[in-house]
Amino acid sequence: MYGKRRKFVWALGVTAFFLCGAIFLALEGKGAAAEPVGHCEMHIHKGMECPVCGMYIERYRKTAFKLLFKNGKESYYCGVACGFRDINDHGGLEAVKEGCATDWIRQKPIDFRQATYVIGSDLIPDMIPNILPFASHEEAERFIRKHGGKIESLESLLALISPVGMTVPFRIPPAATPPKNVFAVALGYREIRKDNLISGSSDISYAEAFTSKPMRPKKMTADITFLKMVYGFTDNITLSAVVPRLDKELTIRTKKGGEIKKTRSGIGDIALNVRWRLYHDAYFNKHFGICFGATLPTGDYDKSYPTALQLGKGSVSLTGGAMWSQHIGKFWFHSSLLYIHNFENCDDFQFGDGLKGGVAFHFTPTPDNVVGLELDGSFSERSQLNGEDIHDSGGKHVYATLVTHNRIFLVWGGNLNVRGMFGIPLYEDVKGVQLGEKYHWMVGLTWKRRF
Repeated sequence: MYGKRRKFVWALGVTAFFLCGAIFLALEGKGAAAEPVGHCEMHIHKGMECPVCGMYIERYRKTAFKLLFKNGKESYYCGVACGFRDINDHGGLEAVKEGCATDWIRQKPIDFRQATYVIGSDLIPDMIPNILPFASHEEAERFIRKHGGKIESLESLLALISPVGMTVPFRIPPAATPPKNVFAVALGYREIRKDNLISGSSDISYAEAFTSKPMRPKKMTADITFLKMVYGFTDNITLSAVVPRLDKELTIRTKKGGEIKKTRSGIGDIALNVRWRLYHDAYFNKHFGICFGATLPTGDYDKSYPTALQLGKGSVSLTGGAMWSQHIGKFWFHSSLLYIHNFENCDDFQFGDGLKGGVAFHFTPTPDNVVGLELDGSFSERSQLNGEDIHDSGGKHVYATLVTHNRIFLVWGGNLNVRGMFGIPLYEDVKGVQLGEKYHWMVGLTWKRRF
């Protein structure tokens, strides 16, 4: 009897041991599934800047991203988009040893290779395209039901992301807009030179030009120093203002062989502009928008000077149009069509209305560089004085412009860039006799940051 009781106690003890062990392992497994952190750790300190966009990472802890490359380099980023751009810049996933993304739900670091990514939701907490990581597929799907977007794999996101999120406007305004609270300020210098006398689309000699008038222009230069400010009012609406200062010189040749030089300097017309993006796809690859602009008559109009020397139009002008932008690999394509209407000023002079459009091809090899070619054309009607057409005004023009945008360094939570362009006319067909353009060029410094 005692032996049977002892065997029963032993059996009960062994059963209890294995039962407790099974419960312990089950609880351990359950705890591991609920805690997505694993061994990922992030140590974010004040003043740390994203190496791609320059933003202060402490302000973007909710989307912070970390990578350790096989070459020993460790970097923190404001979010997934910038981190993915740096992965591509280092040659792809093969260059990464380990990395962490911030789970959007729990706000804790998870292995970036195991995360589920959602792109194209209605939340843009860091950069564009807005890519948010989740610890599980189910949590990502619940998020999508509330905020929209699509689930994409790590590999497909790396393949579709552009090294530069949004290329900036030069002569062709893009439909793509920066995120809300992005502020940029630029200081630049631009020169336009005209010194080729043409009639229609052909060169004309001064002997022929003097048959109808005793004086004809020989050369005109316009040096423009400008301050430009851009602000992302919302994720889809961008405001901008340009304040120019003009220095103009006009050389006039007389029939008797003499030359007259006239100059004028001062503030030009301030230009205001609103770009409104009406559509973008989930991947932020395709964009459609409209724009509205106006110039304020802050530049002086003096009827005693030739039209080429006017600092302003003396009246308000309005601009409206549409734009399309598309991203393909490392390229951006932009196109726009704008209409400009000028009102008559107090001196009964009205600059001719115009139509302007063009296409831009921008190549973005790295997050730091943009190079491109832009082709733009314009058609302007004749200007009018007292309701009568001015003979030597209006025409058609087509230009080709090389553009470049390069980041110099990170500063104050943003990035400082140098940008430039150089262009020449491809085709000009003027009404009457006018000066044709020889070239135009621009160089400027831009600082941009998201607040």
